[in-house]
Amino acid sequence: MRIKHSLFFCLLSSLATAKSFYVSTNGNDLNKGNHWFVPFKTLEKAQDAVRPGDTVHIMRGDYYAKSAFNFEVTRNGTEGKWIVYKNYLNHKPVLYSGSKGVIHVKSSHYISFEGLILDVKNDWIDDAETNLQTGIAIQGVYEEPASHIKIYNCFIKNFKGPAIALENYDFITLSYNRFYNNAWDSKAAAVVLFTKAVETQSTQPYRNYIQSNVFEKNSISKTTSQPVCNPVIKFEYSKSSLLPDQKHALIYNNILYTNGGGGISIENGVAFLIMNNTHYKNAQQDSCEMPEIVISQSTNVLAANNIFFTSSAKPAGKIFNSVNTQFKNNLYYNFSSKESGENDIIADPEFELIDMEKNEYNFRLKGNSPAINAGIDEKIADIDFEGNPRKFDLHTDLGAIEFMQRTLPSLKNLKAGPQSNKLKTYWSSLYLQAQKVYTLWNQEELPFTIRIYDPMGVLIHQDLFMGESSSSYEFDFSRYPNGIYTVVALSNAGNYFDRVKIFPMKQQ
Repeated sequence: MRIKHSLFFCLLSSLATAKSFYVSTNGNDLNKGNHWFVPFKTLEKAQDAVRPGDTVHIMRGDYYAKSAFNFEVTRNGTEGKWIVYKNYLNHKPVLYSGSKGVIHVKSSHYISFEGLILDVKNDWIDDAETNLQTGIAIQGVYEEPASHIKIYNCFIKNFKGPAIALENYDFITLSYNRFYNNAWDSKAAAVVLFTKAVETQSTQPYRNYIQSNVFEKNSISKTTSQPVCNPVIKFEYSKSSLLPDQKHALIYNNILYTNGGGGISIENGVAFLIMNNTHYKNAQQDSCEMPEIVISQSTNVLAANNIFFTSSAKPAGKIFNSVNTQFKNNLYYNFSSKESGENDIIADPEFELIDMEKNEYNFRLKGNSPAINAGIDEKIADIDFEGNPRKFDLHTDLGAIEFMQRTLPSLKNLKAGPQSNKLKTYWSSLYLQAQKVYTLWNQEELPFTIRIYDPMGVLIHQDLFMGESSSSYEFDFSRYPNGIYTVVALSNAGNYFDRVKIFPMKQQ
C-alpha cells in the first residue's frame, strides 16, 4: 500500500509541474507571464521560461520578425512531456516571416505548434525579388535529428518557398493544417518538402503522419516568365538514412485541389502507405505535366482508396523503377494516362458541389457516387477527414470524406433561412471525434453569429463574435449526449450550415 501511495503522489507531483505561460503583443517581458492578464511580450521570453510539459498560449495579434526567423526553437520536451506553442482559446495569432521564414527548429525534440497562422508581410507577397522564405524550417543534423515535432491546426500561407521544409528529422506529424498560396517560386521544390530523413529504431506503427490537411492554390507562378510545377508533398530521399524494417510514412485523409503542380511525389522512399486522399485538378499550370501521384525508385509503397480527378488531359499516376509498389482501389477521372492497378474505377466521383468560377467546393460524395463502398478495408484509419467513422457502410469509401447515410434531426426551431449545400471557401470546419471539439473558421474574419441545435432541434448555444476574434470558434461537445447536432453560422457575406455527429469511440 505504501508503494501505491508513493506512486500516486509522484504522479500528482509530475502533473503539478506542468505550467502555462502567456504571450501577447501588448505584454511585457518583465511580467511573470503565468496568467493571461500578465503575459510576456515575446516568444523568446516564454521559451526561456518553459520546461518539458509546459504550454505557451499565444494571444491574438500580429507578431513581426526581428531577425531572419521570427522564432528560433532551442528547448526540448521529453517523451510524455511535450512543449506546446498554441493559440490562446479562440484567438488566431499571426506570426509573420523574417527574411528566411517564421519558425526554425534545429535539433529539438517533442515540440508541438497548434492553432497558429503563419504569413508573409504584405509588401513581400508576390515580390519575386525577396528571399525564399519558409513557413516552418525543421533542420536537424545527422548526429542529432529533430524528432517528434507536431504541426497541428495551423494556417500557412503566401510563402515563396516551401510552407514546411524538413531535413535530418524523424517522427513528424502534420495534421489538420491548411496550406494556401505557397511554393510559388520554382526553387521552392514543393509545398511540403521532406529531405534527408534519419531513422532510428522504433516499434511505432509509422514514423511520420500527414493527416487531414487541405492544400489549395499552391505552386502557382506569379509571372509568366517563370513556370512553376512544384508538387504539393514531396519526399526526396536520395540522401536519407532509412531502415528497411520500419514503416516510414502514412499519408491519409488529405484534400489537394487546384494547386499549380502535381500532388504527391516520392523518390527513393521505403514503406509508404497513401490512403483515402482526394485530389482535384492539380497541375493547373499549363506547362506542368506532373501526375497527381508519382513514385520513383522506391520500395514497399501502397496507394489505395484515393480519388484522382485530374486537370484536363493531365497524367493521374506513374511508377518508375520501384519494387513492391502498387495502386489498388483508386478512382480516376479526366486523365490522359495512369498506372494500372487492381480494381481501378474510371468514373466521375460525383462530388456534392464543384463550381470553379465561384470558387466553391464540397468534396463530400453524392449518394450515387461510384466511390461509395469501393475501397479496401485493411489498413484504414479509424476516422475520415471530418471525424466520421470509416467503413460506415459495407466497405470503406474512396477519398478523404466518408459518405454518411443517416436521417437528419428535426429543425423545427431553426430560423436561419433557406439552406444550401454550398461550402464557401471563406467558411471551413473541423470536428475531432477523439476530443469532441468542433472548430469553425471564417477566413474573411467577419463578425458572425453561431447557433448550435441539439438532435431535437432545440437551441443549446448561441454566441456573437466581433473583430479580430471572429476568425474562428471552438465548441466542446464532450459534456453533451450522443446524437447529430446542427451548426449554423450567420454573417453579412453568407451563412454556413453543418451537421456534427457525436458518437462513442471504439474500445481499443
